Amino acid sequence: WVKLAASPIEGVGVIAIRDIPADTNPFACVNEHLKSREEFVSVTAKELKALAPEVRDLAKSFFAPLDDDASRARPDVPR
Repeated sequence: WVKLAASPIEGVGVIAIRDIPADTNPFACVNEHLKSREEFVSVTAKELKALAPEVRDLAKSFFAPLDDDASRARPDVPR
């Protein structure tokens, strides 16, 4: 359904490679029995501030926002 490709919006994005029917999850796991359980790690602001800036930006690029303010998860968006 999708692939990772260059995006003018964020640099890399998930791009549809064909029409996706309504009510279709393009990220569904085909081999559910092979899927590993997701694990989450909490990181405090203090721990982030202790990292080198380039490491901190990379780490923050993996964060999912905890609210509707998506800019909180993006290191390139000033607060």
